[in-house]
Amino acid sequence: MLKDILTFGKDRAVSFLILTFINEKIKEYGEAKEIRLDSKNKSIYIQLYLKGEKENIFICVRGYKIICSDKTNFFYFREISVSKLWIDKLVKNIIIPKYALGNKVLIPKKYEKIILLLNKG
Repeated sequence: MLKDILTFGKDRAVSFLILTFINEKIKEYGEAKEIRLDSKNKSIYIQLYLKGEKENIFICVRGYKIICSDKTNFFYFREISVSKLWIDKLVKNIIIPKYALGNKVLIPKKYEKIILLLNKG
């Protein structure tokens, strides 16, 4: 029970860091409203407001892990799904093949604290 409480607290702290990172990257397109990290099940749930959209968009990242090799860190995910069909197709057919080859995304050095916290879960 204590471990679950500590994991929940860590997940909330890391969620805040991820929220800050995402909002820094997408500020011209919209805003991440909520991030829920579930380190036990290796899932991340994201609620976004995108400019021009009437409804929030929901993203689910499943099966994540951090891959560290030769002082380079990658965020790996097994699957991503998006609540809005056209965005889901865009992500799977264009964004992932262009920016996340092999379902891996390079993590910049300045986010090492997030990496360490995600890797502990």
